[in-house]
Amino acid sequence: MWKGSGTTAIITVDNLTIDGGQLRHGQASGDTFTLAGNLTVGVNGANFATQGGMIISANIIGSQTIRILDSGNTDTTRLITLASSANTFTGNIELFGNALDRTRLALADGANLNFVIGASGLNNSIFGTGTATFDGVFNFDLTGAGTTIGDSWAVANAASQSFGGTFSVSGFTDMGGGLWDTTANGAIYQFDTGSGILSVVPIPEPSSVAMLLSGLGALFGLRRFRKA
Repeated sequence: MWKGSGTTAIITVDNLTIDGGQLRHGQASGDTFTLAGNLTVGVNGANFATQGGMIISANIIGSQTIRILDSGNTDTTRLITLASSANTFTGNIELFGNALDRTRLALADGANLNFVIGASGLNNSIFGTGTATFDGVFNFDLTGAGTTIGDSWAVANAASQSFGGTFSVSGFTDMGGGLWDTTANGAIYQFDTGSGILSVVPIPEPSSVAMLLSGLGALFGLRRFRKA
């Protein structure tokens, strides 16, 4: 438990392991502290709780569940932010609140989270009752992912969630409209920020691609004609 004051407190622990225990900000809402170093989540998981701002810039390691506990009220300053760009963590993150506005998690710009994708429906995820904001990077390990059209994985499934302007999916192409696509394993995978779901989508028919290119060419020609 951290008990202190101010907004610049930084605690560095090079080899911190939480195995069924709790990491807690126990000070007032207006106070913030940052945990730096390396944080390993043991086989019994870890619990995070905060009464103010808690920034975890430590690299998170492990594959068991992290639970973000109910903060006690709806104060928006009671926010847990993951801020490392070197996380190797591949476990679930559960928002364990009594209401969606009593548990808050943020993925900072430049920070990352990792998801191991298996057969349809098999993956680690972020879920539960709370609010999640994603401004960082999602990394998908598609090595063992299903390849059948319609296979899907609920990656981000918090009660309330949003994806910011700096959000991205590593190795995927921004298709616009909140959609990110990549080709792997002979299939096309698409992540939809509107639903938080990763899925295998059909490969566009050659005729459909030709029609799209034709339409774009006609539109470009019309714009040139109007300018003339």
